[in-house]
Formats: sequence, structure tokens, C-alpha cells
Amino acid sequence: MSEEKRYTRMSQQLQNTIDIYTNYIKTKYDSIYSKDYWILDTNGTYIYIFNNKNSIKKIAQRINGDSFKRKIGYASLKYSSKINTKLLKYIPNIKKITIKTPIENPLEYAIIGPKGVFMLNEYVFITAEEKIIRKEIKNLEKIPNKINHPQIKEKNKNYYTQDFLKGREAQPINKKTDIIKGLNELKIIYQQKNKTILIEDVIYSIKKSNEISKYFNKQKLNKIIQKAIDYGLPESINKSYIHGDLHSQNILITDNGEPYIIDWSDYRFDYSILDLYLSYQMSYSKNTKYYKNPFKQLINNKGIYHKRHKEIAKTIGEEMYNNTDIYNGLPIIYLLLTIHCSPVEYYKRTANNILNDILF
Repeated sequence: MSEEKRYTRMSQQLQNTIDIYTNYIKTKYDSIYSKDYWILDTNGTYIYIFNNKNSIKKIAQRINGDSFKRKIGYASLKYSSKINTKLLKYIPNIKKITIKTPIENPLEYAIIGPKGVFMLNEYVFITAEEKIIRKEIKNLEKIPNKINHPQIKEKNKNYYTQDFLKGREAQPINKKTDIIKGLNELKIIYQQKNKTILIEDVIYSIKKSNEISKYFNKQKLNKIIQKAIDYGLPESINKSYIHGDLHSQNILITDNGEPYIIDWSDYRFDYSILDLYLSYQMSYSKNTKYYKNPFKQLINNKGIYHKRHKEIAKTIGEEMYNNTDIYNGLPIIYLLLTIHCSPVEYYKRTANNILNDILF
């Protein structure tokens, strides 16, 4: 999707959310106002909407991160809030939009996220297709209460949650240990109906996978598996309930430092390591320099990603593969299992790209 189409789509989604919000509060309106807002696109999962210095500060706190666009966005917001907001128009990844609203000041800020999740002031409105919302509601009923997670409510035929805005998005795995906090928070589900699978049986299922055969012929697949074995694998890995989409933008860190896990629509019984390594996959891009490639670091025992790997093994290794050692070949098995099992086509394609990048 082109950048212009992305902005247009997000503008329309924001307008739709304002309409939902006005329906939600059920107020009588006498006028229609035109209101200007700024859109910040960090090229990540979320797009940020704001209109004053106070909201700029709130957004800046949430977005400070590792990617180039996030760094530019954070610096732009931080200094424009101190100097002059008119400077925003000169920043390439910030655009001005105008929305129509019957409320004079409908929002201070909003965050537009995946699957139609909208954060509007103190509310979170969920505007995805109803069948998706219903699926998540059903999944949330299965989540242990000990895990910090949202509850979806309904009012005036609108779905919303009002639980989790006080905090910040988790930092990428190479910046802080937020991901480890999230994995530790989910330890209880990794222990539920935990099933141990011998690694040779895992490899057998990979070799027989129809999804895998779409990406690799038998000869190339055998080479990949042999490299995983050569790098080192555990005797077994586990299946358990998993979040299914666990990365930094689905983990919020509350003001008191506790993890809060959102977006449970992919919750399922599957290989536990699919949660463990997804954050590394989300940190990868084709433009990543060779020595900063997360999976290169994992298989070669180098860099900050390897350091995080050791910390994660100590925290959650027992639940994932029955000990706290690290196995350099396991990330390769993860990438193959992503192609084999993931319901998300984008993750499958990215896993294929990473395998070809690091091994061939």
C-alpha cells in the first residue's frame, strides 16, 4: 500500500471512529465542526493522531523506539512541543488532516492500530468486523484472570474497552526487557495442558507440511533442517496455549511497570516457541544490516539479540523446551514452524525471507 493510500485510509478510519464515539456518548448536536489534526506514521503497527502540545507529549512517550521513523517521529514531537508546533508541517512523516465532527473537541489524541482498534482519549473502540470481535471475546473468556488483559464491553452496539491506556508500548526486544516481562506474564498459559514433542517428531511434521512445500523443495528443506541440527537443537519442544501474536506493540507496560497483554484474536494451542521468537522476527527487515540481523545474532551467539535470548531462556525456557539452555538451531526451527503453522500470511513470507537471508 502506498503512503498516500495509507494516510487516506487512516483518515477515513479516524472519521469513522469519531462517528462511533458520538453515537456512544449519545449527545444531541446542533452544529458540525471542522477540526484539524496531525497524523504521525512511524511505519509500524500504529498511526498516531494529535492536536495540541499536551497530546504531543503523550504520543511522544508511547512511540520512542528503535526504527528510523520512530526516532524521527519522537525527536520531531519532542522538540516541536517545546519550540513551535508549526514546525510539524515540515516533517515528512507527519501530515495534517481535517475531520468533520458534531463535537467541538472530540478528542485530544487517538491511536489507530491493527484490526481496527482505535484508542480515543480514555476509550478504546474496536471497529473490526463483528466476527473478529466475537472471536476475540470468546478467546478472552479462556484467559486466566491472573494475566493482565482487556475485557471487551458493548454499549449502543459499539464494542470498547476502557482498561489499558495508562502506560506505554513495550520497547523492541533489542532495547529493553519488556518482551521478557510479557513472556513471563504468560507463563501460566504455557503451563496449561503443556505437551512435550520430541524434536525428531517436530522435524517430521515440518517435512510433511503442505505449507512448507510451497516455499522449499525437499532438497533445500533438508539443507535447512541439517543446518538447524548442526547449530544445535533441544531434545524436545512443547505445545501449549499461546498468545499467537506476541510482539512489542501487543504489550503495554503500565505506569507501575507491569505488562498488559492485548490482541488475543490468535490465541490457540500450538508450539510455544511461536510466541518466544516472534519479537525477533518483527525486528527484522530486508534493510537490516548484516551484523544487526536478529537471527544472524541468534545462530552465531553475538550481539544484543543473543543477550536477550539468554535472558529469555532463563525466564521461560522450561516452559518452551524443558530446560534453560540456549540452542542456536532453534530459531531456524521456529521460522519453519511459522511457515507450517502461522495463520498470518505475512509472518509466513517474512519467515521465508529470513531463512533465505541467513542461510543461503
